[in-house]
Amino acid sequence: MDLKETNPISRMTDVLLSIVKGLVRQPDKVKINVREIASLTVFQIQLEKNDIPLIIGKGGKHFRSIKTFALTVGRRFGRDINVVVDEDVLPQSAKPPSRNFDIVTDPEAVRRGMDKLTSLINEMIGLIAIDKFTVERHNIGGPDVIYEVKSTPEDEVRLFGPMSQFPYGPDGLVYGSIKNIVDALGKTLGRRIRLVLNKLN
Repeated sequence: MDLKETNPISRMTDVLLSIVKGLVRQPDKVKINVREIASLTVFQIQLEKNDIPLIIGKGGKHFRSIKTFALTVGRRFGRDINVVVDEDVLPQSAKPPSRNFDIVTDPEAVRRGMDKLTSLINEMIGLIAIDKFTVERHNIGGPDVIYEVKSTPEDEVRLFGPMSQFPYGPDGLVYGSIKNIVDALGKTLGRRIRLVLNKLN
């Protein structure tokens, strides 16, 4: 996709909308308002109050990952980014319910969901990468799916980001955040998803 012919803020809005809608139980109620003040762009997410814990995630994992991804994209395009939920007025008791997701079980719905997820991953990587890249989906049996992201060495550094600590261990801040988002979306489809980075030949 030629960045000169697209609006990165519009693309970012579409990606955030897809992520949030994929996590909540009432996606038709999700809206994202965008405010631009000088070099600052604020994405305000509006959704049903009962769905707020689903995008926050356990210990804030989902929302932190979404914000990290958005900040990374913003840096690429010279914008300061902030992502808020209903102006960040969250209920003090906002905790994920015991079961975060209504798991999709209909095979055709799962297929459509996985196709959408593949497109979303392509768009997320496309907002960060500068050179060419490819995303390949490998169904390896049962609920396990591997997405292989092939990129140039320069973009691999961009996609990985600085080292950070995650619950599963050390990982790149940007890459780990994308993994968290994709993992959460995969769970709604009853799939265990793993992202791997490889260099293009």
